[in-house]
Amino acid sequence: MKRNIYAFLIVSLLMAAGVLLTAPANAQTGEQYVKSMHGRYKDNWYRTLTFTQLTEIYRNDSLLRKSTWYEMARFPYELRIDMDTLDGGNRVLYKKDSTYRIRKNKIQNAVVDPNPFIFFLGGMYMLPLDSVTASLTRTGYDLSLGGVTNWQGRKTFIIGAASDKDSARNQFWVDAEHLYVVRVVLKSGAALLDVHLSGHTKLKKGWSENLVKFYRDGKLLQVEHYMNLQPDAVLTDEMFDVSRFR
Repeated sequence: MKRNIYAFLIVSLLMAAGVLLTAPANAQTGEQYVKSMHGRYKDNWYRTLTFTQLTEIYRNDSLLRKSTWYEMARFPYELRIDMDTLDGGNRVLYKKDSTYRIRKNKIQNAVVDPNPFIFFLGGMYMLPLDSVTASLTRTGYDLSLGGVTNWQGRKTFIIGAASDKDSARNQFWVDAEHLYVVRVVLKSGAALLDVHLSGHTKLKKGWSENLVKFYRDGKLLQVEHYMNLQPDAVLTDEMFDVSRFR
């Protein structure tokens, strides 16, 4: 009888140890990770950013075309993209929840369609924490869920899912040491976008990725190479004034 009891205790201890060894180390909720990100960078992030972007467009994993975009971000809500030349007439303006597509210096269409990546690029650090968590919850991120994984050889926190095996939920991943975003997974209509951000550069305040790859339903959609990064550049209201193009 005693042998059976001892055997049972040993097996129980081994099973418990196995659970501890396989459980994610230091896993917290997504909300706790967001709080850590916001606490570190809310007073230590650039408020504007300009850069040149070499853009590659793919279809069925094959390169379709290349172009150069000139981008200006003014956080938390504004992004301007000039196509091919700074003084040309083709551009896109994102302002809070609206997108304006401009051709030959005239607005071609205006729709309610916010760009979610302005938020991750730096917009989240210009807003109060409660506004950040409310925005994430509203756009489908379950902040009660958090996990830990390894991504590109580095320890990484998951926000919006409890495991890297869960690919169906909106989620974003952040480097555990530097707390910059390295991956965003989100539903876009019936499609699933999977965005990989890498080649991060430390700036005077904050960080910026230098390479971004967009996948839609597992197929490569777009590759962006960032150059000539200029944080805290002076950007005027006129640069984002859509009334100039009506």
